[in-house]
Amino acid sequence: MIYVLAALLAQCGFMLMIWFTPLHISIHYIRQGQDDLLRTQVRAWFGLINLKNEFQIVKLANDLTGMVYQEEMESQDQPLDQKNFKITPGEMFQLHQRTYGLMRRIHGFHHIIKSFLNRIRLVKLEWYSRIGAGFADETGLLTGMMWTVKSTLVGLLSSYLTLRTVPRMQVKPSFQEKVLETEFKCMIRFRFGHAILAGIRILLNLGKRRDVTWKNTPFKV
Repeated sequence: MIYVLAALLAQCGFMLMIWFTPLHISIHYIRQGQDDLLRTQVRAWFGLINLKNEFQIVKLANDLTGMVYQEEMESQDQPLDQKNFKITPGEMFQLHQRTYGLMRRIHGFHHIIKSFLNRIRLVKLEWYSRIGAGFADETGLLTGMMWTVKSTLVGLLSSYLTLRTVPRMQVKPSFQEKVLETEFKCMIRFRFGHAILAGIRILLNLGKRRDVTWKNTPFKV
């Protein structure tokens, strides 16, 4: 009996430890020319869990049928993996339709996601860009538009996430060349239990949504 009770207490303690474990997720995105580099890192338990991945996407071709990319993925557990893939407008539309259909099947989907996002802490946000169109007037216009886009997106993030830092942003105009380069860094923190709770709520509400339909009834005097 004592061993059973000890096992139950140990299991409950382990579940509580998992529930309150904070996850730190770092995202580092760099775009130079036609090349994209994305680095992600997931840390927990003071670095005992440290998962790193690196994705490098090189644009090879672009035509009316779609865009061809070369992807290089590397992680600390797997060697470098390189493959080519093509994205067509039809595939992008089908992905959008599937995602939208799944969202419509979940009752209270936006409320669940918003509740989870409110528990996420944004502890780092840096966004630096360099833009140029080759002419001073066009470069100035693009610079202003870039500032507007960044300010809008940061404002949108602050309305859903909890900011724990002051965002650092910069847009550097380049008047002598056509260029678009950007570097984005962010780090978020949340408890693993909050993600589990959001997943459970999504599963419990899957298929429960009922669209409201309006019926026309004849008017009687």
